Amino acid sequence: MPQTVNLFPLTIFRDSISIDDAQRSAMAKAVLEMASDPTNKLPGTSWTGDVNGYESLHNDARFTTLFESFSGPIKAYLETLGVDHKKIDVYYTRAWATVSHRDERIHAHDHKQSHISLVYYLQKPEDSSGIAFVNDYAPNEFAPNLFHEEMLRFKILQKSQQLNAASVKINPGEGDVLIFPSKAVHAIVPNKSAEPRTSIAVDIVVTLRESDGLEYLLPNLSTWKCCNKA
Repeated sequence: MPQTVNLFPLTIFRDSISIDDAQRSAMAKAVLEMASDPTNKLPGTSWTGDVNGYESLHNDARFTTLFESFSGPIKAYLETLGVDHKKIDVYYTRAWATVSHRDERIHAHDHKQSHISLVYYLQKPEDSSGIAFVNDYAPNEFAPNLFHEEMLRFKILQKSQQLNAASVKINPGEGDVLIFPSKAVHAIVPNKSAEPRTSIAVDIVVTLRESDGLEYLLPNLSTWKCCNKA
């Protein structure tokens, strides 16, 4: 009897965080104030705080409660993957806001400078942009460009589905948090709402608490030493 065995899924962890409405409103106001000076912003693209001087929201007192709330979902994500969170330390290394107005987007990219990526949806109006994960490697694509959108137009592909999709879109709700490997290629689809969509993006790095005898993962920060001090 025919059987299909699907291997090596990409896991996107999704949870929701309950934040007081007044606090959420204050954070949204702070983000929109940051984005009021779009110095480094191309037409049609979302505003991102990491290239506009706001890359350390995890050290901003206005966002302290939010970042404390992330610890539960991060721990659950690690446990989902079978990782013992008691053996590692987890660090926020960079955190910034993104603001997408109507028809603005962020093109496909990854965050290979970190290990884990987290996105929190601070403001998510109806019809506003979600996130697309790109099947960059496409292990089922047995011929080059077989899964290209033109193949659907010419009906060589009968339909787009999980086994041949070039990308998969997720539409989180307001208050949702997504956690995924930073190496996963992703994009922000165009915002179709008249209202801005704001989110908080976080780069996370993991180090070992005890690295004796282990070759892999980063050792404890206490063992690090800077070699280019002036």
